[in-house]
Amino acid sequence: KTAFRRGPWKLISMKQAENRPVWELYNLADDLGETTDLASRRPDRLNGLVAQWQAMNAAMPPTR
Repeated sequence: KTAFRRGPWKLISMKQAENRPVWELYNLADDLGETTDLASRRPDRLNGLVAQWQAMNAAMPPTR
């Protein structure tokens, strides 16, 4: 499970397909209960947040 948040936007991956995360996107300002996945409606926001998460994750030390 992976989660990443920037402002009201929350990116979550709880499963994988073909060894890649399947991302969900929520706007917590409008949907605090995370009931509406916006990933397909906001690919621009999704791709931007995934890129930010990938950059942050690449900078982290490897796990043991």
